[in-house]
Amino acid sequence: MIHFSDTISIAKDPAAMAARLIATAEELEHLEQARPLLLVLFSQRTIVFRGGTCAAVIIQPRWQGPLGMVAECLLAEFGRPVLEGNDPEFVILVDAAIWSSLDEERRERLIFHELLHLQPQVTEFGVIRRSKLTGKPLLRLVPHDYELFEAEILRYGVEVCGAEDAALAIVEGEKRKRRRHLRIA
Repeated sequence: MIHFSDTISIAKDPAAMAARLIATAEELEHLEQARPLLLVLFSQRTIVFRGGTCAAVIIQPRWQGPLGMVAECLLAEFGRPVLEGNDPEFVILVDAAIWSSLDEERRERLIFHELLHLQPQVTEFGVIRRSKLTGKPLLRLVPHDYELFEAEILRYGVEVCGAEDAALAIVEGEKRKRRRHLRIA
């Protein structure tokens, strides 16, 4: 069996933060209803995603294919013991070195950001899809609004998010919407 204990570990503090945010953040109310099984892990190695390094990444495991055996080892070592024998629906992988360099507000923002990637699946009529077994809303991963999420900027502010350019884009977009609305009205 492959072991990952030298590079991967359970991320208790980020997991607790995710649970708290899901329970209290209005923007994440849909996650409170869906109650996804989340596995939150620290990586001792730099996380590279789509050619760039990142502080964290959220993935929806698909255990088939060539990485299936590796994923199975990860589940056996970390996932199932933490999730009482169940497989996670989503995995958040956090760069441990970056996490340790962040203050509490930026840590929370990082976890909030990753959770914002989880949104309800909807039908073509805009109805939230639900599990036939549990009735819980089904979730999907969504991309960023502007490399960030508007809700993230509104909650933590432009400075904490390092989002001066994104904030300007949002303001310009809102101005265009208002001008269009005024022309129509």
